[in-house]
Amino acid sequence: GVENNWKDFTCVCADRVYSELLQLVEAFIVNDSENDVDKACRVILLMCLSIAALFWFTQCNCWFPLEVSTLEGNELIEWENWARYQLMSVGSDLLGKFSYLQYIVFAKMLIMKTKDLLSDATVLPVNGIGTISWWLTRLLLMDQRILDEQSSSLYDLLKVFMAETLQNFGTLVNVSTYWGNQLHDIDPSEIVSTFHLEAGLLEHIYRRVDSCRKHFESAEVAAGLQLSVTGVLGFRTVRQVEPKAKMVLVANTSSTNTSDVCPSINQVIHTHDSTIGDASDVFVTPKLLGNSHESESGVQCIHAGGSAAHLKAIQQAVILSRCVLIEKSSREDEMQRWDMAPYIEAIDSQQSSCFIVEGISNSSPGVTQRIPFCYVIYVPTIPALRKEFAELLVSCGLIGEAIKIFEDLELCDNLIYCNCLLGKKAAAFELIKARLSEKPNDPRLWEAAMALNSLYPDG
Repeated sequence: GVENNWKDFTCVCADRVYSELLQLVEAFIVNDSENDVDKACRVILLMCLSIAALFWFTQCNCWFPLEVSTLEGNELIEWENWARYQLMSVGSDLLGKFSYLQYIVFAKMLIMKTKDLLSDATVLPVNGIGTISWWLTRLLLMDQRILDEQSSSLYDLLKVFMAETLQNFGTLVNVSTYWGNQLHDIDPSEIVSTFHLEAGLLEHIYRRVDSCRKHFESAEVAAGLQLSVTGVLGFRTVRQVEPKAKMVLVANTSSTNTSDVCPSINQVIHTHDSTIGDASDVFVTPKLLGNSHESESGVQCIHAGGSAAHLKAIQQAVILSRCVLIEKSSREDEMQRWDMAPYIEAIDSQQSSCFIVEGISNSSPGVTQRIPFCYVIYVPTIPALRKEFAELLVSCGLIGEAIKIFEDLELCDNLIYCNCLLGKKAAAFELIKARLSEKPNDPRLWEAAMALNSLYPDG
C-alpha cells in the first residue's frame, strides 16, 4: 500500500510540474514579450531547448551513450516510470528499457506547446518559423522508433506535420525563398531531396509502400537523377575468362548548381577501377567491357564503366532508397539480392567520403557531426539492437545468455517465452502474474497464461 501511494504521489507531482511548465511557456512567450520580434526570439529559444533535449535522448539511446551518472533514488526512478507511461499512452509498449525518457517527453511537450501557440494567430501573430513542423516530425518519428508497435495516433500527427513541412520546403522555390542568402554554397535541391527522403522513410516505417515510392521518386527528381538499370558485359572474378551480362546502374545526372561538374549525360556509375580483397578473387564491383575504348592492338579494354559519375551524398542516399522499394515489393530470396546489387555496387564504387574515413581512423566523430544523420536515415536504437541480438541467441539455443539481455531490457514477454522454453514453469508463472497486475486486459498475457497451463495441465 505504501509503495502504491508513493507511485501515485509521484505521478501527481510529475503531472503538476509539467502542467505548470506549459503554463510558464505560454507566459514566457505571450505575456513577457515586448513586441513580435521579441516573441519570435523567445519561440526560437524554446525550439532550441526542446531540440537540445531531443539530441540528448538520441545521443544516449541511438549512438554511443555518454559517460553520465545513472539515475538513483526512488523519486527519480518513479519520474522515469511516469515518462514511460506518458510515451505508452499512444497505445503501445516501449521496445525495451531506454535511458532518460523524461528528455524526450520534455522536448515533446515543449515543442508541441510552442507549435500550438504559433498556430493561434490571435495569441501569437508570428509567422515564418516553418522549421518547427520539421522538428516535430523528427521528434515524433523518434517517439515511434522506441515503441514496440506502430501507433495510429502518432501516424495521424506525423502526416499533418510532414504535410506542413513539404508545403514549406517541398520545392526549390520555397527553400530558396525561406533561407535566401543564408544558404551560402548549399544547393537547395539537396535540401528538397532530403525532405522527400524523410517523408518516404516515414511512409516506409508505417508500411505505406505507394506513398513511400512517391516521395522517393520526388527525392530522385529533386536530386537531379534519372536512374535505370541496363545490361553490360563484364567480369565478376579474376579467373573469369568470358565476359557475362551484368546489371549496372545508369544515371542521367543534372544539377541546378553551376559549380557541379557532373555533365547531363548517361553515365554508368562506377568511378574507379574495381578492386579485390586480399583473401578473395571477387571484384568489389564488376569490371565492365567497354565498347568505346579500344587498345592499340584493337582489343576491347576492360574499364570501370565509361564516364566517371561522381555522386553527392544525397544522390547516394536516393540510390539506396531504391533498395528499400525493392525489399518491400519483392520476395526475400536470391533474386531480390540480385535486383539490389546494381544500386549497392554503384555506392561501393564511389570514393569514400572524408567523414567516413574520419569515422574509421578516429574513435568517434563529434556529436554535432553524427546526430543529424540519425534523423535522415533509420538508425536502430541501442535497445532494439540488443533485443535483436538476444532473439538471435534464442534461435541458436543460447537461452541463458538471451535471458540476461531480456532482463536488462525489462522485456517480460520475452522472458516468459524463454522460461517456458527452459521448462521453468514457476518463474514464467510469476512473470505472467506480475504483468497481469499491471495490464489485466492484455490479451497476449492471457494467451501466454493459457499456453503455459496447456503445457503443464497438472499444475
